[in-house]
Amino acid sequence: MALNNVPTYYKGILFPSKAEAKYAELLDTQVKQGKVKWWKCQVRFQVEGDKRYIIIADFLVMAEREEIHEVKRGYYSSEFIYKSQLWLEQYPSFTYLVVEPVATGWSYTLLQEFIKPYLITQPEPPRKWKQYEIFCAYLLHTIGSYVR
Repeated sequence: MALNNVPTYYKGILFPSKAEAKYAELLDTQVKQGKVKWWKCQVRFQVEGDKRYIIIADFLVMAEREEIHEVKRGYYSSEFIYKSQLWLEQYPSFTYLVVEPVATGWSYTLLQEFIKPYLITQPEPPRKWKQYEIFCAYLLHTIGSYVR
């Protein structure tokens, strides 16, 4: 599925999407209003699964306490769901909100509620291609180009 994200600058920072840039603008407004103390973007965390994974949170926000705000727009990869499950197992008390743009502003959902419909009993790690699968795909691609 194509994401169609348009990288957008806000205050000299390049955000991966217009939605994230708009959300940064909202956070700046909330800082001025005193609702948020500070925020950072693209903050790295790690979780342990079948290997060590890096989660790059869209925003780390300090309001009453530190929270992660992840801006989403209708596309949720299996990797996001898998890493989210690992996050919830390893950091159950840390507030992680999924933020989605809606007509009236922004919708906030706790991560555990957000991924509930996608949950599987035993999380599966993202699929890794085996060497022979890569070779077979390459071979089919090469043969296909000669047949045409």
